[in-house]
Amino acid sequence: MKAVLILAALMTLPAQAHDAATTVPAAFVGRWAGSPAACADPGADDLRLDIAPDRIAFWESAGPLRAVVVRGDQLALIAELSGEGETWLAARSFELAHDGRRLIDRASVPGEEIVRHRCGDPPPPLASGTHDFEHRYAEHPDMPSLRLRVRIDGSHVIVDNPQAANPFPAGVIDEGRLMWHPVAKRWIIGHEDSDRLRRDVGGCSDGAHVIELEKRVFWTC
Repeated sequence: MKAVLILAALMTLPAQAHDAATTVPAAFVGRWAGSPAACADPGADDLRLDIAPDRIAFWESAGPLRAVVVRGDQLALIAELSGEGETWLAARSFELAHDGRRLIDRASVPGEEIVRHRCGDPPPPLASGTHDFEHRYAEHPDMPSLRLRVRIDGSHVIVDNPQAANPFPAGVIDEGRLMWHPVAKRWIIGHEDSDRLRRDVGGCSDGAHVIELEKRVFWTC
């Protein structure tokens, strides 16, 4: 009932609804933490919040969005959350600070204001330089494949095939920006800022390629 009341109240205001009633605007999308310092250790932050265009994830629960209403810097949503073997509908409302770096929650705890801070990408776990990687197929992860050369310069990454071998010709296979995908919780090679907001990445999706920096594996379909 609370979820319905919050959403209904906002819908009576002069709000601008988006074409997709379950899509969060880009201004709210991203990873949010209880403090700027907590961004470096998301696993220990019980205020951690990941907002994707069609999904939300808290520290111990996550799920798809079922309704979204936006009024200026205010966002109200209903999510179907799952956690610890249970699933339930939950209503949440947020306000974006004028600087776009803070997300204010006045509804989750009555009488209290929870402020979360926007996080950038976590630091890549692999230093700049040239590294040897393996190629793997998402549909056949145990199938042997190529040895690749990956060059990293800050957030810029180039995946290079030293010599022609099926299915890749010699030369650059992919080049772009290292990005952390907050929903998949994996590193990707992005080409536009919107790549980090896409629902599906890697595998045989239309999204960006996944690159596992820790294991040094580059994935394709």
